[in-house]
Amino acid sequence: GIWWEPAADPMNVYTANGALNLVWQSDPLSTKFDTSIASKSAFTHGYIEVSMKFNPVKGAWPAIWLLPTAGITNPQGEHGEIDVFEWQSQTPGTFYGTAHDWVGGKDVQNNGGHNAFSLPAGTDLSQFHTYAVLWTASAISWYFDNKLIGTAATYPILNSQQYYIILGNQMGANWTTGNPGGIATQSEQVQWVRVWQKVVSQ
Repeated sequence: GIWWEPAADPMNVYTANGALNLVWQSDPLSTKFDTSIASKSAFTHGYIEVSMKFNPVKGAWPAIWLLPTAGITNPQGEHGEIDVFEWQSQTPGTFYGTAHDWVGGKDVQNNGGHNAFSLPAGTDLSQFHTYAVLWTASAISWYFDNKLIGTAATYPILNSQQYYIILGNQMGANWTTGNPGGIATQSEQVQWVRVWQKVVSQ
């Protein structure tokens, strides 16, 4: 599901064969984020990398987001968002990576809407690939399989808040959740999530 959807069966999230499995089902919805743990793993700046594969069928919407704890405590205030990776089946050769600045629930600025980067020709997304973002005080850079594919400026709001990672597996098209693919289930596997940060000596 997506983070604001109702809770569903915890069995839809499990580990098997060395991977975290996120299973979308048409009934019930697949996941619900526990906001009580967000502050325990939140951070600012770093290199975030995820090894993931999914079934690239019509309606699939896999995603990796960085959201701020401020968005939980004050959802109508100003807060940022970094989309490490999103995919939409109507544009199968596209890697979407976006930085947002939200105010009062409105996307007041972003790096080109849902910023689109081209995937290498012949990419098989049903196999494991590495999706990553390097987030610094001045720039955000997106990587696919360790190769730089795009950059954008870091908005000030992104430097002033603590962010946590969300791994998403939902169904939808044209950035609208739903089940346009007409399938009953959709799976996504994550081998690992890694975060590197620069250590500054005191």
